[in-house]
Amino acid sequence: MKLPVFPNLGNTCYLSAVLQCFIYNNELPLTNDTPFISEIKQIRTFVDQTINENYIANLYNLKELTGCLPFKRFEQQDAHECILQFLEHFPGGNYHGETKTSICCLNCNKTKMVYEDFNSINLNVPLESSNVIDLLVKYLKKETHTCPDNLYFCEHCKSKQQYTKKTSLNRLPKVLIIVLKRYTFTGTKILSEVSYGNTLHVKESSSGEIRKYTLTGIINHVGNLYSGHYTNYININNMWLYIDDEKVTPKEYDYKDSYILFYSS
Repeated sequence: MKLPVFPNLGNTCYLSAVLQCFIYNNELPLTNDTPFISEIKQIRTFVDQTINENYIANLYNLKELTGCLPFKRFEQQDAHECILQFLEHFPGGNYHGETKTSICCLNCNKTKMVYEDFNSINLNVPLESSNVIDLLVKYLKKETHTCPDNLYFCEHCKSKQQYTKKTSLNRLPKVLIIVLKRYTFTGTKILSEVSYGNTLHVKESSSGEIRKYTLTGIINHVGNLYSGHYTNYININNMWLYIDDEKVTPKEYDYKDSYILFYSS
């Protein structure tokens, strides 16, 4: 299968991997008529066409059009940071959801609700093997905070108090981006395997709806904080392709080096 690919211009693999996951996502909003969106549209024109050779896209154009992208040749960059900056250029709420956090004072039992927009969910990877569903359940589990160094200032009690905290996904996005956080505060990378499936069912708390998501793209990372390489898998017409810069290979995904997961509803 021939498709748009991106040459590595010197540690630009992170940008290539992000682009592949975006351009093959059917929920990508392309309504704004900006130079950046126009460039993405130009790349997308090759997605639904049968062509004789891979289209070599121009990363320099995207670098100039985005401006704020962390595009520094021969320096290690982070794909998640790139995703966040990409999302600033797209209109609409396809990639944005809303969390609702309930904070309850254990002294007066008064509850405060905090609503925040999110465009990705960051899940801490444990030292032992796990799966995305269990990590998501843990992320949404009620926490009890009693440590004297981590108290909540209750506006009703007018003092710091012990408290409980519960986060729920109040409004779900059409595209759910899950980041598997593998680094500790000391910079050590956790290499344990995190498994996941082609589908993911998530409850939206505001409506009670169970949303079904389908896995459409995966970004992998090998290496450490200071050096490494990004590759990715994309699902095209129910066939998985492994993309390593300009090399494309039909291949089923594995869990070994997974870093960021793209799910679409």
